[in-house]
Amino acid sequence: MGMDVFGKKGNYFRANIWTWPAIMALVAQTEVLPQDLVNQMQFNDGAGPNSQQAKKLADALEKLIEDQPDDRVFHCSGSNCPALGVAQVLRDVLSSAAAAKNETDGAPSEFEPGSQVDLGYLREFIQFCRASGGFMVC
Repeated sequence: MGMDVFGKKGNYFRANIWTWPAIMALVAQTEVLPQDLVNQMQFNDGAGPNSQQAKKLADALEKLIEDQPDDRVFHCSGSNCPALGVAQVLRDVLSSAAAAKNETDGAPSEFEPGSQVDLGYLREFIQFCRASGGFMVC
């Protein structure tokens, strides 16, 4: 399961359910897109920025990561992740899995539900945004 992101110029970006919430958390941090649009982009129903917004988003994300080491991994969990859509489904599924594991073996869990994206993949998303002409999450 994942998000298919189609650029209006024909390019394509795919993010799985484990990666998309972290990307959206970073998108929300940029404050380039209206929060209601960021919330809508957590579903596969065609929401997304126009060309100008996508370019501004690429610039803002690039600025956000400019001083980060190449091996940086961005995490989001709990309140750091967007509260709607895929992120909430992901938290619910992972919380249930962690609870089931604790019930079966009695050991404390180090498992923290959440999402992550590495810097290289985030750079791919930035390139996609810049070249997309605007995009839709489907």
